[in-house]
Amino acid sequence: MKLTPTPTLRIPMNRPLALGTAVLMAVGLASTTARAQQAQPPQPQPPLEPFRGVTGTGTVEPGLFPLRRTGLRLEPMREAASAFLDALTPAQRAQTQFPLHSDVRRRWNNVSSAPRFGLSYAEMSAVQRQRADGLLRAFLSAEGYRQSKAIMLINGYLAEATGNSTRYGADQFWITVFGTPSQTEPWAWRLEGHHLVLFVSVVGDQVVMTPTFMGAEPTRIPSGIHRGVSVMGREEAAGRALIQSLSPAQNRQAQLSANKQGSDILTEAYKDNAVVPPAGISAQQLSSRQRQLLLAVVKSYADQYRQELSAQRLREVERHLDHTRFAWIGRNGADAPIYYRIQSPVVLIEFDQQRAVSLPGDPNTPLRTHVHTVVRTPNGNDYGADLLRQHLLEHHRSSP
Repeated sequence: MKLTPTPTLRIPMNRPLALGTAVLMAVGLASTTARAQQAQPPQPQPPLEPFRGVTGTGTVEPGLFPLRRTGLRLEPMREAASAFLDALTPAQRAQTQFPLHSDVRRRWNNVSSAPRFGLSYAEMSAVQRQRADGLLRAFLSAEGYRQSKAIMLINGYLAEATGNSTRYGADQFWITVFGTPSQTEPWAWRLEGHHLVLFVSVVGDQVVMTPTFMGAEPTRIPSGIHRGVSVMGREEAAGRALIQSLSPAQNRQAQLSANKQGSDILTEAYKDNAVVPPAGISAQQLSSRQRQLLLAVVKSYADQYRQELSAQRLREVERHLDHTRFAWIGRNGADAPIYYRIQSPVVLIEFDQQRAVSLPGDPNTPLRTHVHTVVRTPNGNDYGADLLRQHLLEHHRSSP
């Protein structure tokens, strides 16, 4: 299959999005009158290194993600993905569905100008958008679905605030499916757009939901019919609660720098093999209450997934809590912009408050209103890669 990115679409945003109160987050992301105009030329794709995964030392720690039966009931998720694909025309399906091992899996990007793959909400009919939402609902919790939709709405606000509906729009988010939704064979899907990337891999009855990127600028819509829609509040509050709990001695171990200048995030797009040396304070040096605050930060991200997936993720993190570290950058004021990182053998979380990019602001000063977050599964299991490797060796006597 030819790996040609879907052209970026110019979406008219000169009228408010028509959303009923009861279905604000359910169906009303895109104007049903949106239409494609002249496409921008595709951008060159950067080369990809062979996948290793995010590590602390450059060497993958083996044996962390055994292939096993979990008892999770994934049939509703498979049915939701199949229903979405069944609603597409043959041309749309060819545009949306890629082989499982396609390098398109790793070609995602948060930035608004990135080339995209798959089918955008702008190109979908009302029925197709409903099926796409059903796919999101099948894997996400109510809060995860709400926050994902809110990020889309904020992207629509940016189109209106900047007058640039080429780069921004509530319906400029693309869905891609890898492989064929199956009860027995691995498959995956991705939602991608500005400030929102969800990658879901299914191997047997195991699910890996990373890489995940969630962010926003602004984090709260200040005006218009969606005024007050906000995101990332829980993730920020949980991180600040942990920071505020540290004693002066603990803070000296955890704080990498008091000087928060710009972007500090290390594992965004095209950083699949980033080496992030463990830094900050070890969970072993935290009190029982502080360890619970640390887990509360992890939970604020894991709770974006369905309850059974979130619970499984938290159990995995708890097993490695003694080998988990917390680090942060910034000052200790309640309004000071911050960066924090939680790193263990099985999860890496980054939260970063950044400078203004799309909206007016001092280019030299980070803002609490522009946030990027990334969740990774380090040591080779982003994209479910380690589980997939084991599946192929066990069932197909091959490796990816």
